[in-house]
Amino acid sequence: MERALEGSFARRLGVLIQALWGSQPLSRRAVTDRARLLLLDSLGCLIAGLRAPEVGGLLGALEHGEPGPVRFPGRKVSLGVSAGALVAGAATCWDEACEGLAGAHGRPGLHAFCALYAAAQADDSDLRGLLDALTVGFEVGGRLGAALRIQSGMHVDGTWGVFGAVAAIARLLRTDAAQTLGALAGAACQIPLSLYRPVAEGATVRNLYAGAAAARAWHHVLAAGAGVTSPFAAFEELDRVFVRSPDWVALLEPDGAVDRTVDSPAPAGWLIENGYLKPYAGVRHTHYGVLAACRWAAEHGPAAAISRVRLEVYPEAVTYCGIRAPRSAISAQFSASYALAHALVFGELGPEAYGRERMEEPEIRRLEALVDLVADPLFGPRRGARLFVETEGGEAVQYAVDTVPGDPGQPLGEGEVVEKFIRYACPSLGEACSARLADAVVKGSLDQRIRALLQDAS
Repeated sequence: MERALEGSFARRLGVLIQALWGSQPLSRRAVTDRARLLLLDSLGCLIAGLRAPEVGGLLGALEHGEPGPVRFPGRKVSLGVSAGALVAGAATCWDEACEGLAGAHGRPGLHAFCALYAAAQADDSDLRGLLDALTVGFEVGGRLGAALRIQSGMHVDGTWGVFGAVAAIARLLRTDAAQTLGALAGAACQIPLSLYRPVAEGATVRNLYAGAAAARAWHHVLAAGAGVTSPFAAFEELDRVFVRSPDWVALLEPDGAVDRTVDSPAPAGWLIENGYLKPYAGVRHTHYGVLAACRWAAEHGPAAAISRVRLEVYPEAVTYCGIRAPRSAISAQFSASYALAHALVFGELGPEAYGRERMEEPEIRRLEALVDLVADPLFGPRRGARLFVETEGGEAVQYAVDTVPGDPGQPLGEGEVVEKFIRYACPSLGEACSARLADAVVKGSLDQRIRALLQDAS
């Protein structure tokens, strides 16, 4: 392998993979606990996303052509690994409530999870193996996400996330480091140009990006194990798709750190400990305004008296979430003004916010049109929001938000993640089944088999 690693990127990535393959992340209790919570949160998002008619239709259509061992909670359908990973990815990100890593500007956990959701059932893996692979996949995906930034007009899902999915599957299947690097090189040869345009136009094909990458990752790992070769020089040509971070060399060092925020470097440890879980369904950039709006709703009640709304946020939030008067769920998930209006009316922002009834709610539409959305450069790289609300009686109230739950130093606790899971899973599984499944993931034996765990909920 060393003789063939003619490029510096490949050499450094090879050293990182060797180091990771010699590690035991679950020997650290905090890593195990965090991986359990990421798994539970992702599973809750998946179960909620399965209720979308489009996801259910895709699940049924694939059953006839690609049956297999992959089951889904609350459904009697079973799929093959590739089809299962595709559906898992689509369902998990459907309500935009799944995890992320700020330093990578994307979702390494989503890509690793949907790949492992399918592969772990096919391999009849235990919980220990899945959590170990989830941690390693998050590490590889998070580092490469920080090192390789997408070009303008692209969407982050389905691009560098494939590397995290490859690493996760390879780790789960006990593929050696040399073959894993070969599988990563194979994935580097087929990086797609995943576009942001579907979000702008309200098209839901964006929700297939992560699952399609995970299905591709499965094929690359199996192919590398079967002796299919890939050129390691492909890593040197990734600049055709990405813009390399100036810190890419340090990010590939085994002890390198990925910033948790732009101005707050992560401590030593595993990246999975630095990732965030979302308290709200919607793009993370909307959450600062939503938290301020939830505070207003808790203090003032119904929003009918509001006559003026102004939201000042950091510029990146307006760049990615400046969609106005959204008419589709995915556009609303990327609309800071819609998220704000929904939170002012209902005091929360969950998956139900993107149903047709809520999207057509007159008061939400009225308030969304009132919002004056302002990008304030004084925030600089720091995230935050200032909300100004004026009522018909002339009262003006201001709320300032610098952090939201999930930010560094403010992670969602076990109780909060379990509560969110039960809320998302309950309509499909019932409260008792949802609670049992949450308990099995968060507190159950690491020796329990994933296939049996999920079958109990099917």
